[in-house]
Order: sequence, then C-alpha cells, then structure tokens
Amino acid sequence: MKQTIRRILTRTTATFVRAARQTGGRLHNILRTDVYFGRNIAHLPLGAIVFFPIRDNTFCCGIAAIVSYKSKKSIPPRSDPAALEDMLAKIAQAGYEHCNTTIDMDIYGHYLGGQSHIDSLWQAIQNLKCSDRFYAIFANSGDRRQLKDLCERLTDIVSAEAQMLSERMGRIPVQTLELMTARIEKLKDIAWCIRWEIIQNLKKINGKEIIGMPYATDAGILVQKKYPVPFVIYGPGDPKVIHKPNEYIILEDVIKSTEYLSKALLQTYLKN
Repeated sequence: MKQTIRRILTRTTATFVRAARQTGGRLHNILRTDVYFGRNIAHLPLGAIVFFPIRDNTFCCGIAAIVSYKSKKSIPPRSDPAALEDMLAKIAQAGYEHCNTTIDMDIYGHYLGGQSHIDSLWQAIQNLKCSDRFYAIFANSGDRRQLKDLCERLTDIVSAEAQMLSERMGRIPVQTLELMTARIEKLKDIAWCIRWEIIQNLKKINGKEIIGMPYATDAGILVQKKYPVPFVIYGPGDPKVIHKPNEYIILEDVIKSTEYLSKALLQTYLKN
C-alpha cells in the first residue's frame, strides 16, 4: 500500500514539474496562489484553488468534484435570443444603400449599425458558447431554430453587401471602402462562429445518447437553479458498482485520474 501511495505521489509530482518547466515565468504565480481544502468556493477570493469543494451545510453520498477553481474573470451575461434579433435587425437596416441615400447620415457611425454595435453582437455570440447558455440552447429546440435562422439571415446580409461592394469598386472612396470591408469581414467571422462553433457542436451533441445513472452525488443538489454551479463528474471507478455490496476501485485507475486532474487543474489555472 505504501508503495502504491508513493508511486501516486511521485507521478503526480512529476506531472506538476513537467508543467512548471513548460510554463516558465508563470510558476511564480502558481506558487503564490491560495489553496484550500474542503471549503465553499463562493466565500473564497478570486483565483483560489480548492481541493474537495463543498457547499455549506450539505452532506450527500459521493463527491461531486475533487478539484474546483474560481476564475479571476467575471462570468459574461447571458445572451437573450430576442436581443440578438434586435441587433441583427439594426444591422440589416443600415446597409450601404440606406446610409448612402439618407441625407446627413454619417456612414462611419451608421454603416451596418456602427462598429460598437457589431462588437456587441460579436460578444453576445461569444457568450452563447459559455456552458450554461450553450446548454440552454441545446435543451430548447426553439432557440436552436432561431439561432440557425439568425445565422442564415446574417449570411445573406454579408453576401448582399459584399456583392454591392464588388459592383461599385472604384466608385467608393478608399477610406470608406476600407471601413466597409472591415465590417463585412467582422460579420463573416460572426456568422462563421455561429455556424461552426455553436450550431455544428449542437448537432454533434444531439447525435449522442444522454442517459441517467442510478446513484447520487453532490452535483445533483449543486446544479439546482438556486445554486447554478456547472459540474462534470469525473473520477476513478466503475459506475456499475457504485454503492453496491461489491463496490471496489482499481488503484491504477486512481493513479491515472490523479495525473489527469493535475494536468487539467494547471491548464485551467494558466488559461485564467
């Protein structure tokens, strides 16, 4: 048993050492990070690392997570589908033809809704990739259809503006041309993000079978609306024997999962 524990510690330490060598100057920040054991992450400072995080006054069978990390970055607000529709409508109404024929309209401030408006749409779409909002879209077929329709209409707007730009090449001032091209390209990026980073990933998930497991963990309580904490349950062992008379765990699985979680913890910390 001592040899097994020693082997786990040795391999875990080696994993940390390898990661530390690769990160160079960031090692100093890692060593200065506050580390806690068995604490509620809601009451801890930003950037803290918690082993065996818990929620106050809750005792359940099983451990929902053995490592938790509180990001230094604030969680972005959710993106309302109706708000996205309004943002797209403003872009559709501010094409070159409209800006060019409207008296006293500043094309720099109004073309395709203006740069700040396009940037806001970009950020709103990025927010859709956050775990809670992404799952909300996955669970709501209406949201998925609405997002697909929004992507198609945005693509149509981009195509129409690009075609108009091609037809009037040489008759539009260079400075105006550069501005228009930059905004069209940004909208292309937004449409690409919706199609390939959100819609396609939703299709991949829809092709998978989602099943329930006949055992309980703290995650079942922590994911309630009152405590919206996203969880992925990971650890060694066979779910088929959890809470059974013949429950057991293979020590080699403990070693492998310890190595994996060590790497995941370092990667998550370094990203933030």
